[in-house]
Amino acid sequence: MTEKMYACLSGFLKTNDRLLICFPETSPAGKALMDAVSRAGGTGIFWGPDFRWDALLRLAFTGRLKIIAGPPLLLLGLSKLSKQRGTPLFVRNAVLIGDCAYWIRESIEQGLDCKTWHIPTDKEETLPQDLWDLQDWLLHWSSVIDCRLVKGTYGLEMQIVSIPGKKLPEFPTCAKLDIQPFDGGRHIPFYLEYDPENLKNH
Repeated sequence: MTEKMYACLSGFLKTNDRLLICFPETSPAGKALMDAVSRAGGTGIFWGPDFRWDALLRLAFTGRLKIIAGPPLLLLGLSKLSKQRGTPLFVRNAVLIGDCAYWIRESIEQGLDCKTWHIPTDKEETLPQDLWDLQDWLLHWSSVIDCRLVKGTYGLEMQIVSIPGKKLPEFPTCAKLDIQPFDGGRHIPFYLEYDPENLKNH
């Protein structure tokens, strides 16, 4: 994984460039990214130990960071949040690590006004096709910052983090639905909150 990341970064990363790593430093992806950034002559900056959405937006804005790397759905949520809050970011290159539909790349490029690079991971985390399609449809909506879909004991369970006041999609009537108005000072991206390995030692 480090070699893939290094090959990507070495194409545009300049000496002493700073790159925001949107993975915990204890995670395999975080460690591989830091190694690749160092080899390419840049400086890696980890997001954390505060993993709330507001902390990510604040770090990207105040640090005027021009390069960012992380999971595609996280960077998609950040681009929506930046627009919703009216907080301009300075990202010029976004490195998307993991499964990524083409429309997500386009949305991030438009939302952050940047160029994107995609690095598939060695072990992709994929949903069943029906949930993948549903997640894809939900995240097309600008009102949906984040979502988590699982097939539980009693059927489909959906957790949605939405922007208050914006139109929501029509959700499946058979699903157990938990809609949470977005609170950037409280909410943590689902990919972190529901993977204890990501938050180990934090």
